[in-house]
Amino acid sequence: MRYLARSGGLLGYAELVRRHGHDPNALLKAVGLPLTALENPDIYLSYPKLAALYEHTAQVLDEPRFALQLGLRQGLEVVGALGAWLCEKATIGEALYGLQRHLSFHARGIDVHLHSHGDQVELELSLAFAHTSDCQQLMLLSLALLQQGMRELQPNQETATAVWIGAQRPLPSVLRACEEFFRCSVNTTTPRYAIRFPLGLLSRSVAVSPKLRARLQQHWRDDWQLMPMSISSQVARCIAALLPTGDCSLSAVAQLIGLHSRTLQAKLKAEHTSFDACLRQVRLNLACTHLRDSDVDITRLALDMGYGDIAVFSRAFKQWTGFAPSQWRRDKVLTS
Repeated sequence: MRYLARSGGLLGYAELVRRHGHDPNALLKAVGLPLTALENPDIYLSYPKLAALYEHTAQVLDEPRFALQLGLRQGLEVVGALGAWLCEKATIGEALYGLQRHLSFHARGIDVHLHSHGDQVELELSLAFAHTSDCQQLMLLSLALLQQGMRELQPNQETATAVWIGAQRPLPSVLRACEEFFRCSVNTTTPRYAIRFPLGLLSRSVAVSPKLRARLQQHWRDDWQLMPMSISSQVARCIAALLPTGDCSLSAVAQLIGLHSRTLQAKLKAEHTSFDACLRQVRLNLACTHLRDSDVDITRLALDMGYGDIAVFSRAFKQWTGFAPSQWRRDKVLTS
């Protein structure tokens, strides 16, 4: 099986590694990841290699708490424009269910399972390749991001009530860091990764601060070198995030960007393109990436591309490339 994740998960990574006196480029090279992943948050990487990078980094830095340190530097920005979309949900429950449904498009191989336990709701993480890879740092980071996201969606609410970190007999420094980070009991009795919150939190309204909302919008409008992006690039990022939600209309994209639909169309026209052209190009790029580099089911991919019918997706893909999706995938696999 092949699994992909957006390079957005490396937000803050290079700065943190340098603070520890090491070269982030050398660490990426060591596990076979492209250096461009540190410059562009929208590249799709091998998810197992990303997990290997976190483990390798923790070992080289001699810092078993590395994932938690990185988690403190991250938040909803990690999922790009999807983070801004989550902030538009009415309640915490809607935001969590939205994240559960659409996370796999940004990180294929990890799942979030929601369970109720009396007056608690539990989010349990499962990783498809955990049996073949060392993933403790990745899973700790994922739990940290769930906690950070909940804090950002409800900043005035104490969040986690309990957390499970999977590893039996963790290093004392890791256990102390987890207790400090999550501010609740940390369990190591079962080999799983999960976090619990009060059930009533699901019905609470999303209460994102104006400062955070502005930061999220600015994050995906700029690249990681803090250079302003063109309107067409902003639209492309929004489309990539919103496609699997089923709400990728011109008006939805314009709302995220903060423009009226007619103003957005005019700005795109000034860049010699259109919303429909951006939508086609993003769909083509994403479809090719996932067909070539993952083994996602084509029906699932069609849905993630915003198509309600695989036949419609197949016809569109053939118009773009001259090949049916399955044939294009076979040819690419054979020539790779």
